[in-house]
Amino acid sequence: MANRQRHQAADDNLTEALLREQLHQRERLHQEALLEAGRRRLELLSRAIDDPSLAATVSLQSDVPPERQRQFLFIQATYESMLLEYATGALSWEGLIARLRVFARNEVVAEYWERTREERRALPHDSLEAQAARAVDLIVEELADDPDEWWVVGGDFEEARWRY
Repeated sequence: MANRQRHQAADDNLTEALLREQLHQRERLHQEALLEAGRRRLELLSRAIDDPSLAATVSLQSDVPPERQRQFLFIQATYESMLLEYATGALSWEGLIARLRVFARNEVVAEYWERTREERRALPHDSLEAQAARAVDLIVEELADDPDEWWVVGGDFEEARWRY
């Protein structure tokens, strides 16, 4: 009986190790898929930045001059790149917030953010994009209150992830 229990325990350990390895492989494949999708998205945005005729197909901001439209697309690419860094684990939530705090100080970013407000409302509430957008909204509100205190870490960014 003891021999049978040892074999069962060994089988259980092996099964557990195989399941952990399978989970690790699945996570690695997910990370690779995220990176590849991000690369493709950034390549498309790069093409649109370089070619105004393509920019018109990507951006909903058709009422802005081509130069500003290219700037908006670059802002979008930068923002999406930061989200990808977070999604792949290369950046913590706190690191993302720190980068977004600096990002949001730029006046062109502020204009882009205001102009794209309605587009963000369509994001699924619990998506990373919606969570990060709520954090940027909070940062923008703080900057409007006191632009000289941009470096002061305030606001509940953990709650910003889930509010609305």
